[in-house]
Amino acid sequence: MPVEGYNTIGQRLRYFREKEIGESRGKFIQGLNITARTLERYENDESVPDGSFLTKLNSKYRETINLDWLLTGRGSLYLQKDFESQTAQEEEGEYYDLILERMHKKLDRIYKEKDFSKLAAIQSLLNLADPEKDRDE
Repeated sequence: MPVEGYNTIGQRLRYFREKEIGESRGKFIQGLNITARTLERYENDESVPDGSFLTKLNSKYRETINLDWLLTGRGSLYLQKDFESQTAQEEEGEYYDLILERMHKKLDRIYKEKDFSKLAAIQSLLNLADPEKDRDE
């Protein structure tokens, strides 16, 4: 969700704190190792948040705030969609890893049993999957 009308880091930081998570300055700074006055300076654009603050902010709200949005105003305030997409990709990768592991075990068993009809069928399937490879050999 793009947030319009917040043109500075301070304005976006205040928006996030007040409107999105609804925390007071005192609650917000817990675990961030800054004072309420430092946060006030950030929000009023009197100073720019340093790397240490941004790292701690990212750790505290890592599934929520998009630091690219905070720093530049680009993209969505939230990382949730990216997080869900990444999680889905990881789960899909794990699923394919599991399938490959099962296939590997079955192939090992077929090779150990020396079942030549199954080996021939596997070779045919592999040739269908990669006909160029067969020509190279």
